[in-house]
Amino acid sequence: MKNFLVIVPDGGMLFEAAGIADILMHANLHLPVGIDQPRYRVSIATTQSHQVIHGQSGLNLLADLKLAELDPRQAWDTIMITGRGDSVEEGNMVVDFIKLAAPQARRVVSVCGAAILLAEAGLLDGRRATSHWRLLDTLQTRFPLVQVEGGPLYIQDGPIWTSGGVSSGFDLTLALVEEDFGFSVARDIAQDMVMYLRRPGGQMQFSRYPLPPASSDPISTLQSWVRANLAEDLSIEKLAERAAIEPQKLHARLYPRNRCTARAFCGGGTPGRRT
Repeated sequence: MKNFLVIVPDGGMLFEAAGIADILMHANLHLPVGIDQPRYRVSIATTQSHQVIHGQSGLNLLADLKLAELDPRQAWDTIMITGRGDSVEEGNMVVDFIKLAAPQARRVVSVCGAAILLAEAGLLDGRRATSHWRLLDTLQTRFPLVQVEGGPLYIQDGPIWTSGGVSSGFDLTLALVEEDFGFSVARDIAQDMVMYLRRPGGQMQFSRYPLPPASSDPISTLQSWVRANLAEDLSIEKLAERAAIEPQKLHARLYPRNRCTARAFCGGGTPGRRT
C-alpha cells in the first residue's frame, strides 16, 4: 500500500486537498484487478487541535489525523503539503514535522505556498523549485540557495516535488500517478475527469504580467495562436481553415498590396520580403 499523507493547513482552498484525494482514489479504480500492486491509501492531516479544517470559503473538511499526534518517523510513501497556513505557529509545526519525516518518505511534495515551508525545512537547498507566481520573488530572496523557476506548473528534483498555485497541484498529482503506475493509468484518469494530462503553457500565463486583451477579430486570434504554435503547419490553407476564412481572403489580409507582412503577423522576417 502506498501511504499518502496530505497535510492541509487551516484557511486554505479545500478543493486542492479534495481534488488530489479524488485523483489518487481514481487511480486505484484504474489499476488492473487481480494484479498485486500497491494502491494508494490517502490520509488527510490537520494542523489544528481538532479534526475540522476550515477553508477560506467557509466550508470545512474533516481530517483523518491530527499532525501533532503523528510520529514524524513513521514511514510514508509520499507526504504532500497543500499550503502555508494562517499563522507562523502553524507553519512552524509543519516545518518541524517535515524535517524529521522527510528522510523516511519516498517523496515530499508541496502545492502553492507550501514550498516556503519546504525551504524553511532545508529541503530545497540546491534544488530546482517553484511556487505560486506571487511568491517566487519571496522564495528566491529568503532562500538564495534554492533554484527558483517561475515557468513550470510543477518541478521534480529528486524526491522533492513542488508546484505552482492552487490547481497546479492536480497537474502534479497526475504526474505522481504516472511515475507510480505508468502513462496509461494517468491518461485514463485525465480522460475520465476531463483534465489535461499535459496542460499547455506554464503558470506565468496566469501571472501579473499583462497579456494582450482578447479580440473578436479572427486575424488577431489567429496571430495569438501562431505565436504559441510555431511548430505547427502554418500554411495559408491550414491557417484559413483554423480562422474559418477563405484562403484567398486570408492571403489578402496578410499580404495587402502583394507585400508580405509576416513580421507583423508572427514577429519574424523582413517587411517587403517573402520568407
